[in-house]
Amino acid sequence: MEDSQKARAKVFKKRVILSIAQKLEIIEDVDQSGRSVDDVAQEWDIPVKNINALLKDKQKYRQYFSEGRNIYKKKQRRVLRQPLENAMKLFVHEARNNNVRITIPNIIKKALIFKEKLGIKDFKASGGWAVKFVQRHDVHVANGVKKNTSFEPAKYDEISPTQMEMFGEYCTKDIYSIAKFGLFYKCLPEHTDILYSKTCGDGSFSEQRFTVVCSANMDGTEKLPLLVIGDEKQPASFKYLQSLPVDYTSACKSWMNWDVFRSWILKLDAKFQKDGRIVLIFAPDYGHLKRLLQYELKAINLQFLSTKKQPLDYGVIRELKRSYRQNLIKWSRENFDPTNTMIPKTVTTLDSISMLARCWTVGVTPGTIQSDFKKAGFLINDADPLRLCEEVEKEEGMESWFDKYCDVDQNVVCKGLLTDGDILKIVTDEDDVQPSCAENCSEDGESRELSTQPHLQSAMEHLLQSLQLIENVPTCMFEHLSAIEDFFKRRGKLKHEMQ
Repeated sequence: MEDSQKARAKVFKKRVILSIAQKLEIIEDVDQSGRSVDDVAQEWDIPVKNINALLKDKQKYRQYFSEGRNIYKKKQRRVLRQPLENAMKLFVHEARNNNVRITIPNIIKKALIFKEKLGIKDFKASGGWAVKFVQRHDVHVANGVKKNTSFEPAKYDEISPTQMEMFGEYCTKDIYSIAKFGLFYKCLPEHTDILYSKTCGDGSFSEQRFTVVCSANMDGTEKLPLLVIGDEKQPASFKYLQSLPVDYTSACKSWMNWDVFRSWILKLDAKFQKDGRIVLIFAPDYGHLKRLLQYELKAINLQFLSTKKQPLDYGVIRELKRSYRQNLIKWSRENFDPTNTMIPKTVTTLDSISMLARCWTVGVTPGTIQSDFKKAGFLINDADPLRLCEEVEKEEGMESWFDKYCDVDQNVVCKGLLTDGDILKIVTDEDDVQPSCAENCSEDGESRELSTQPHLQSAMEHLLQSLQLIENVPTCMFEHLSAIEDFFKRRGKLKHEMQ
């Protein structure tokens, strides 16, 4: 009798329907905790085969979360008119990124505009559709319409007392600051007068402009790799390359947006987790979006400053630009061909980011970084006090024109709102990532394969001998050379020990 009741109970067992948030929780439980699938299935009271199906589709559910969907819904319905849906999602996303208020009437009005431009006939932007769109994508709408539809965080002259109290909880090596700036990376001295007053608020000159994001710790002992944002997904000069000295990404109009910033911060968070460090990072204010990111971070205490200037704005950016401009002038002179004045060689994206990475590593001194933190009011009263170093003096031979040349992009904006045309271009783009033809590439078109073992071996030996013939070479230089040799050996490119 009891067996038959158990059998009927098993047959008529109510089906468990999980939301995307619950599915993500199960996926993370299996991936991170190391628990067996059987244990997790028993805890959630669902079949093992359902757990295996979730693990198979885990990338899909993680993509739902990254797209900002409402992960607490138990069903994700198929959306009709996908181009219109994507355009509206991007419009809402841009409004969020720039702290613009969103209302139901604004959503309906924008949907009608996109409908006409996309040539969609059988669609009515009704109030019911707008409400469902808001629910689908968890959009926070404002009540009523105000004249001032944007919000800019208030700017103060000093750091808040609450943030000042955090300094005592971290060493200076674990306190970082983030700053961003625009850079006309192709600009030579003869172009200074043309570009000097440009702000690029409409996204112009994106083909010769970068947005660069730099970050360094308080005592100047660690400079994180630069984040460089361009407008090309795959520049021609990147062909066959698999590694770069910076983090390069593309964005519309070469602007910094929330998605780029979030992805970069999450990558840094994973790095610090791997190193077993807990760090404090200060970044420019992003309005209400900052709360969404702070909950995702595990190794980074991310604080947003509302001050008029970030710590690295006082001298680090200027020193980096000066070093880059010097290297660009030198590159231009070395690559000048007097026999070919009709089509002069221009700096490529790869040339530029390689120079930027070198200038960031060598051209920006720890003293400048420490001085910038000091000027921004970052004071710590502990056993590891800041040493304020003297400012780096100007190099001899530099005239007043060079100062203007270095400031050519000081007014360039790093972010802004996309127009309707920009949104539709992104939505209708076929995601063609063929290399651009705008840059100078190798004429043979053949793959750049890694040098053969004899060539690498000879180069390593030549470097070692050159260092040994120089007086007072720091020991770390030999250590770096040994690390490079070990790297190539592990990749199977060197067979023999250096003599």
